[in-house]
Amino acid sequence: MERNRDISIGEFQSIKWIDVDNNSNDLFEIDEYLSPTWDFWKLLETECVSGCCGIDAFNFWKEQINLASANFDKTELIKMFNTLLYEIQVDNHQLITSSQLNNLFEKSVFEKLIIHIIKTLESE
Repeated sequence: MERNRDISIGEFQSIKWIDVDNNSNDLFEIDEYLSPTWDFWKLLETECVSGCCGIDAFNFWKEQINLASANFDKTELIKMFNTLLYEIQVDNHQLITSSQLNNLFEKSVFEKLIIHIIKTLESE
């Protein structure tokens, strides 16, 4: 049986996972752009640790994002995530990699995740 890799963002909500070629060299390394938001990501890392489970270590439900964001200036946090989103969108690579998140993503999957975080932060 194949495991569901979709990223849960709520009780009945998820971002559809798209499998990628792990052997591709056509990668956009995002850690440089991810770093300003890393302290926030660490507060979402509640299911395991990224070194073990990659993106599955994180909880992206609204309640957890709201809880984590209480430790930050939300306007500044939104600005940092918008910068991250911009850098992803202007890059031509279709695969995104992050050592910090310990994951390889199809570009649209990661874009949707960042947009979900931004919209959740803006809705508070």
